[in-house]
Amino acid sequence: MLSLLPSAFPLRFQFEENPSCGRMEIYKKGSWERLCTRRGGTDEEDLTCKAMGYTNSGLYDDGAWHGDNSNASNSSIHSNCTSLTDCKSNVDNKTQLCKVPVRLNGSDKEYFGRVEVFYKGKWGKICHNKWNFEDVKVICRQLGFKRAVAEFVAGDIKDEDIPFVMSDVACYGDEPELASCPRTDGKLNVDCQNDDTAAQALCEPKGDKIVLNAVREFLDVGKSETIHCSLENETKHISWFDNKNQEILNPTSETRMKANKNGELTIKKVELSEGGTYECRGLEYTRYYTIYVNGRPNDYFFTRNIIFTST
Repeated sequence: MLSLLPSAFPLRFQFEENPSCGRMEIYKKGSWERLCTRRGGTDEEDLTCKAMGYTNSGLYDDGAWHGDNSNASNSSIHSNCTSLTDCKSNVDNKTQLCKVPVRLNGSDKEYFGRVEVFYKGKWGKICHNKWNFEDVKVICRQLGFKRAVAEFVAGDIKDEDIPFVMSDVACYGDEPELASCPRTDGKLNVDCQNDDTAAQALCEPKGDKIVLNAVREFLDVGKSETIHCSLENETKHISWFDNKNQEILNPTSETRMKANKNGELTIKKVELSEGGTYECRGLEYTRYYTIYVNGRPNDYFFTRNIIFTST
């Protein structure tokens, strides 16, 4: 049985591409050596994961932490076993995976928002550098949704004052959970330090309506554009909802953004802030449209909103 002590041996994973997966190593007598745990010893694995800042047991809620809070470089572990490094051949190549809990936050809907991860005892944000649709597929799968819809929702998802704890996420899209994806935990890319934009995700909501395949639209700043909602066998009684999930109405003739019941959405003089994911709803079907706004190089917010132009 392993137990955490305030001082003993620092730990690390051998593989750097995925910071929470691989063979665990322990620093002993001036060198890194393979850490041995009992075969099938889930208690030992839970403790080593906690020492590294992760959790395997699911014991977390709203930032409550039930393990060690120290940094990975200062994390330590002590074994009551005879030897920490004298591994038997049948466990020599054992790979350990530490879990990374995720949630969607910053909106009033449970199926979209800012992606947060539970790391070192608290919830933190993911930097949007390298963030794409393949990453969202994994997030939605881990959270139990049917499928992913879009890699961002809107530019004004409420961004609470919480830190970035992850960057360079590079999922292939078929992983069962974020813990299996290559990424960087703790050490942040310079892009994260200069830009407070966090990774977002939109998953297919659970409900009675049939959700059709999502559509991508690319609009140019300053132009007037019309998007036609296409729903199977539905041409009337269609409602549009904007990137803030608010229904688009036609209060006056001066309104720049208008929608009619025949499924047409018109935006006059497109602005960067109008990038995001829109929804058109019929009586039986619904379809999402992710709008990417192509900014001009001299636009003030061009670099900050580059997420709206990435594919």
